[in-house]
Amino acid sequence: MKNLTMLMPADPRGCGFYRILQPGRAFAKSIGSKAIETCHMPRAEEWGRYKFDLVLTQRQFEVNQYRHWCEYSARHPDLPIYMDFDDLLWAPHPGSTFNLSRDRVQCMDQTVQFAHHLVASTQDMADALWERYRRDAFVLPNMISEREFRPVRARENGKKLRVIWAGGNTHAPDLHQIIPVVQSTTTKYEWVFFGFVPDALKGIVKVAPETEMKDYLRSVHAQGAHVGIAPLLDIPFNRCKSHLKILEYGALGLPTIATDIAPYKDSPGILIKKPRVSDWLRALSVMEDENTRMEIADKCQEYSRSYCIERPENISIIQQAYGHKAA
Repeated sequence: MKNLTMLMPADPRGCGFYRILQPGRAFAKSIGSKAIETCHMPRAEEWGRYKFDLVLTQRQFEVNQYRHWCEYSARHPDLPIYMDFDDLLWAPHPGSTFNLSRDRVQCMDQTVQFAHHLVASTQDMADALWERYRRDAFVLPNMISEREFRPVRARENGKKLRVIWAGGNTHAPDLHQIIPVVQSTTTKYEWVFFGFVPDALKGIVKVAPETEMKDYLRSVHAQGAHVGIAPLLDIPFNRCKSHLKILEYGALGLPTIATDIAPYKDSPGILIKKPRVSDWLRALSVMEDENTRMEIADKCQEYSRSYCIERPENISIIQQAYGHKAA
């Protein structure tokens, strides 16, 4: 019988796609396995029918999930479970919309015991897992597909610099630093917010609604932006985040301006050391020079290409993450 890999993301959107579906599909293809995908918990008796070789999952913090793994583990104690973490779920920003209750965090802590292996998106995340659970985690960085890449686009003569931010409402606290920057430059630059928009900026920026994951980067690219921004507060939760936003911007040919903290420190874009309005304005003024902007864009795209999931060396990292031994 052909090998089977179970891919069980929390949902098929950003986190589920980049952390479970995309690497899981690439892994299964690379070893000749078949991937079975579901966002719903199969009943425990169903597992025996499929005869999976391993299970990739994430964000297990609901009571029904814990009960499922209790029953599952009793029936199939030897089937490897790889549990992935790409956020410091137990320590979000107090103002974030994603804030787990104490009971859900406790449930997650209990469920982790059923995982045979832990996988983390960054070394900082792996270190945090060690501090909490005293367990090692394999670091599997986020990657991006070659099919998402677009040529670096020149700005037409006389056209305003168009600056884009793309993300969801969990970043609301991170965006506070950029609000006065936008408010003071609405006549100088064109601002596009893709997804969440702070109340203070509604009516003065262009709003592009979020789309399904399969259309996401194509829709971001369609906004015709010249620069991508990635502001983050310097807090433990953000220091454990990944460089995914930088990879996405770079793939689309956008130079980046980002906060100078752990996820973005290796980025070739402009890094903001302190979240001051003057620093953001200075970085934006650098991007007004087209030659400089294009040069930074090329470097950002090359950085993203080093994380293409199709590269043999990156496929090898994925295989190692999921316990595959080279023949």
